[in-house]
Amino acid sequence: MNLKSFWSDALRSGAILGGVMALSAIFENYLLVSADLSLGSLSSFYALEALVAVALYIYLLVRFTRRAAVLAEQEVGFNFGQAFSYVLAVSMLAGVIVGLAKTLYVAAIGYDVYVGGLLSRLEQ
Repeated sequence: MNLKSFWSDALRSGAILGGVMALSAIFENYLLVSADLSLGSLSSFYALEALVAVALYIYLLVRFTRRAAVLAEQEVGFNFGQAFSYVLAVSMLAGVIVGLAKTLYVAAIGYDVYVGGLLSRLEQ
């Protein structure tokens, strides 16, 4: 796998993983701030969603890394350093996308509404 295809594949995979995790993060923020649920129901939904998100994150990361290993040149192989670089690049891009999505979500609902929702949850 040459350098251009390595980064192209890492960026594509990071964008997909970031999009999925951004949806998860927005749903978690919605549950925490805006959902009209009791604290017990909220914690159950939140824990279930977090477990599903972690499982999906690991599954997608392993799947994308295996695909990158298959695309690697047979003579050179896909060593630990390349795999680690790939996972790090995919995870960093996913993190940037999640951070951007959270920022846009807070801007869309309004910072005052967001802080008010957090404070009402803390008072529960």
